[in-house]
Amino acid sequence: MQKKLIALVVAGLAASPVFAADTSVTLYGLVDGGIAWRGKNYDSSVGSRSSVDSGQFNGSRLGVKGKEYLGSGVKAVFQIEAGIGIDRGSSNQGTTWGRQSYVGLETPSVNVSVGRQYTPAFYLY
Repeated sequence: MQKKLIALVVAGLAASPVFAADTSVTLYGLVDGGIAWRGKNYDSSVGSRSSVDSGQFNGSRLGVKGKEYLGSGVKAVFQIEAGIGIDRGSSNQGTTWGRQSYVGLETPSVNVSVGRQYTPAFYLY
């Protein structure tokens, strides 16, 4: 019995790349930091200071996104993205996945997704 179970597991592991052939998962990110100097006129209660700050031009982020082909032109999609502060290593939004976080289906004619997403106005600016 044990030999049959081991043979089944080995066969399943050998066949797994066939099932994952139409799957793409991407780990991505952006690190944005810089040296900042703030004089006394920035805030009267704080003296001048220099520091390494996160998000000088864009927010630093770390995310995972992927697609899997389901057949008949339909793809399952997902994306989770977190804003991170490189100076403290903390979340910039207060929630772990404070940026885009969604799941959905894509077809050649219609895309449907649910979750935290950019609004159409975001793409106008």
